[in-house]
Amino acid sequence: MPPHHTTASSHIPAPHRTQTGRIAKSKANAKIGQVTAPAHEPGPAPNPADFSAPRLDITLLNALTTRLEGYESGLDALKTTIRENQIESRQANVDTFSQLMERLDNLGTAPAVGS
Repeated sequence: MPPHHTTASSHIPAPHRTQTGRIAKSKANAKIGQVTAPAHEPGPAPNPADFSAPRLDITLLNALTTRLEGYESGLDALKTTIRENQIESRQANVDTFSQLMERLDNLGTAPAVGS
């Protein structure tokens, strides 16, 4: 029987890992502590007179509204023109097709030229 060789351990040490789980747990505990900490005493309520409402330029708003209404009217006129052009185009196509079909129909009934 051959001699039994003992070899060095084939155990490879695990690579060094950071303790990400531990870090995440610490951060989570810190956040939980912030959320569950007792609330601070509220200070005095602010005086409403200290706040001013934003200033609205009514003249500017009216001018913008008028301009938008003008754009809307222009778009309506454009839509109408497009619809009318589509109707005219369809009618022209129908007329052209009808003329073509009529000429094709006449090809079979026309007398032979040069007879």
